[in-house]
Amino acid sequence: VDASHLHQAAITRHRLLRETGARRALLDVENIRASVTPTRLFNYPSRLYREIKAVPGIRTALILPRDPASRELAEFFATACSNRGWPIHTFETRDAALASLTEHPTDTPARTETD
Repeated sequence: VDASHLHQAAITRHRLLRETGARRALLDVENIRASVTPTRLFNYPSRLYREIKAVPGIRTALILPRDPASRELAEFFATACSNRGWPIHTFETRDAALASLTEHPTDTPARTETD
């Protein structure tokens, strides 16, 4: 998976979040092999979230890749996003990620700047 694939997935995810009012997202990257540089990942959250007008306040769970190099990049990306106000929590398993996302079933729908 390269940077353009990750970018397109993020655009699609945030479009769906806006359309549905969902407040949670599961990012399952367990089986990917990423070919993105750490520098690109470091700068990506700020640029991306401005560009796509990301929905704020989304609870995001990321299932870590099995591939060690991709795993490091995913953990780095989660930290970079969290440090910029877009928290992403990482998990070893799908069950743990889903449990995290279903802890508070009464969350209110997401609101956009146009609401």
